[in-house]
Amino acid sequence: MNPRCRIFVSSILAGFIIFASACGGGGAGGDLVDGGCGTDPPGPASLVGFDTATGDEAWQRPVGAAEGAATLDGAVVVRGRSVMRGYDSATGALRWCARVSAPSSPDRTTEVVTIADQVAILTGADLATFDAVSGAERWRVPIDGSEAGLIGGPYVWVTDRGAQPGLRFVFDVDGQALDQVPLPPPSASAPGFAPAVRQLAGFTLHTESRGGDGAPDPADETRQELSVRVATDTGDAWMAVVPGFVAALAPHPDGVAVVVIDQTGGTGVIGDRARSQATAYAAGDGRELWTTPLEGTPSIIHGASDALLVIPDGSSVIALDSATGTEVWSADHGSPGRGGQFSAAGSYRLFGGDGSVVAGLIVAERPYTD
Repeated sequence: MNPRCRIFVSSILAGFIIFASACGGGGAGGDLVDGGCGTDPPGPASLVGFDTATGDEAWQRPVGAAEGAATLDGAVVVRGRSVMRGYDSATGALRWCARVSAPSSPDRTTEVVTIADQVAILTGADLATFDAVSGAERWRVPIDGSEAGLIGGPYVWVTDRGAQPGLRFVFDVDGQALDQVPLPPPSASAPGFAPAVRQLAGFTLHTESRGGDGAPDPADETRQELSVRVATDTGDAWMAVVPGFVAALAPHPDGVAVVVIDQTGGTGVIGDRARSQATAYAAGDGRELWTTPLEGTPSIIHGASDALLVIPDGSSVIALDSATGTEVWSADHGSPGRGGQFSAAGSYRLFGGDGSVVAGLIVAERPYTD
């Protein structure tokens, strides 16, 4: 237990007394946490810095094994098997490291989620949060159950991923357990590494898959469409069904855009070969702003600024002008963590940062063998 922690009754929820420990010290302006976990560990994962003007590699550093990651407040937080490290997304410098215990069950998630200025993880039998800038532990509560998952946002939701999935607990930024807080809109991006941005500048994005495996009729796997709804504090701004399978909010010179990636060439009909494209819609009224063809089958959208979108596919990355959708640059920087059985270039799982350099987390892979 952190000696700066105090234990208190967080809440009584569903008949259970929830105890939490709140930890002082550290914080954004406090000392950086040094858990003695070393730097540049060997492993398949690496951080790569991209110059946002040219796509050139600005820096790289190995980060070991990445079992989960998140970006927040200029930091990229990477969770390994027994440690968690915070890196500066502009320079790649190691800010802090903390020792963390593995989840008590292989069915408990190892992902990292964000809540306000904190990152939250399941450690051992607890839910714990840490300051993203300093690594200081903020609070922790015991969470039982072997199949727990996490969802971040304005709160942190603890879900049951077992035979009867559903909501178990909700906690606010201070570790207080809450009641009657609905689940946030689900993210269609890669779970654990790159959740799509669903809330930005007063807009909230809701999507529901209407094609392929998510079709209302399970027998209909011929279509790839998203039901898109954009809401504000005063109600729904617009709703539409559009071709695509993943969407995110992103900065735009005129405000906010909804960016949708589609693998059907705009038809919504799944063919023998993926024809990927990105389409941007105005978040305020749903107007189509632009459409751009893409190579491969990308699924991650990162708004690096109101002028630049970054979309990776495997080890390749393309940057688009947010206003027009035209290509600004493309680059291919494979994982520096390659070696041994992890000899394939790898795939980018997450991007963070919004300045002159953005950081990508790439994980090398084992080559495919038949």
